[in-house]
Amino acid sequence: MHKRAFLLILFAALIFLINNMYLGGYLHSIETLSIELMTSPEALTEFRITNVEPFKFRIVFQQLVKYTSSIINPQSADVFYFTYLSYSLLFFVVSILAYYLLFFTITRDKKTSFFASIFILLSPFYLMAFSIPVHTREDTLAYSLICFGLVALLKNKYNLLILIIIIATATRETTMVLPLVILFFPGYSIFKRVFPLVISFIVFFAIRLVLAKSGSSLDNQIDTGFFYNLNHKISSIAFPIICFHILWVYYFMMIKIKNLKIVSVSQWLNLSSIVVLLIVSLTTVVFGRLNEIRLLAISAPWIMAVILISKEKWWIIPGKTAIIISYISCTLIGIIVAAILQEQELFLQMKKYYVPYSEWTAIFISYGLILTIGILKLILSYRHEYQKVN
Repeated sequence: MHKRAFLLILFAALIFLINNMYLGGYLHSIETLSIELMTSPEALTEFRITNVEPFKFRIVFQQLVKYTSSIINPQSADVFYFTYLSYSLLFFVVSILAYYLLFFTITRDKKTSFFASIFILLSPFYLMAFSIPVHTREDTLAYSLICFGLVALLKNKYNLLILIIIIATATRETTMVLPLVILFFPGYSIFKRVFPLVISFIVFFAIRLVLAKSGSSLDNQIDTGFFYNLNHKISSIAFPIICFHILWVYYFMMIKIKNLKIVSVSQWLNLSSIVVLLIVSLTTVVFGRLNEIRLLAISAPWIMAVILISKEKWWIIPGKTAIIISYISCTLIGIIVAAILQEQELFLQMKKYYVPYSEWTAIFISYGLILTIGILKLILSYRHEYQKVN
C-alpha cells in the first residue's frame, strides 16, 4: 500500500504542476491568483473573495491560508501566494489519497483501488481543477473530508465521524450530503443517525449567524445560479456530462436498487448515491452554476463506490461493447466541449482568463484512449477469472 500511495502522491503532484503551468491554472502567478480572489496583486493578502457570500462562510481553508501567511509575514503578497499554493497542493494530493483509502476500505483490493484513484485524478474536475470554469479553492479539502468521513462511517469510528462532519460543514456546505445520507445508514440507532445531521446544521447556521450581514442573499444566489444556468443552456447540460464522462455509463449499468429497505452497506451505497446526486444536482441548478463541474464532483465517492462494489458484474460486459461505449462517449464529449467553448468564448474573454482550448481537446482524446484500454483490460481479466472458476 505504501508504494501505491507514494505513486499517487507523485502522480497528483505532476497533474497539479501541469494544471497550473500549462493549462492556464490560476495558481500560475500572483497576478492570476489575484483575479480569482477578487483583489489586486499588491493587495493579495486582503483575500477579498472571502467578503462575498457564500464564499465567506467556507472558513476552514481561507483561515488556514490567512493564519499561516500572517505568522510568516502578514503584509507580503509573495508569502500569501506561496502559502495558498502550498495548501492547494497539499489538499490536492491528500484528496487523492483519501479516495484511495475509501476505495480500499470498500474493496480490500489494493490494485483496483489504485486504478480507481487514477481514474479520479484523470477526471476533468481534477485535470482542470484550477482552470476556468472549474477554479477549485476549498473543494479538494472538501473531497478529502467526504472520503475520510465515509471511511470513518464504514469502520464505525463514530467520534471521528462527528469531528470530520463539523470540519467539513465549515469547509463547504455541500458536504452536508454526508450527514444527510447517514439518516438511513444500516445498523445505527436513531440517535446515531440523526445526530450528525443536527450537528452539521448547528455549525451551518452558527457560521452564518456570526458572519452574515443583515438581510438575505438568497435572491443574489438564485440570480447568479439558476438564471445563469437558464441563460447558458448548452454548458449547463454539458458540464455535468463531462464531469463523470464515461463513468456515467458504468454507474447506471451497475446501480442496483430493489427496494428501500436497507440492510447492508452495499445497499446503502447504491441508494445513497442516488440521494446525493439528486440533492447536489438540484441545489446546483438553483444556487450554483452547472458548468462549474467541481460542484457535482462531491458525489464522486458514491459514483465510484457503486461501480467498485459491482465488480462481479464487470465481466458481463463484452469487450466489443466496452470499446463501442468508450468511443461513442469520447465522441460525445468532444462535441460537447466544442459546443461549450463556442458558447462560452465571449464570456471567458470578458473575464480575461486564458482558456486552454487545444490542451482540453488533447486531454479528452488521451483520456478516452486510456479509459478504453484500461476498462477493457479490467473487464477481460475479470471475465477470464469467472470462466476459470466456472
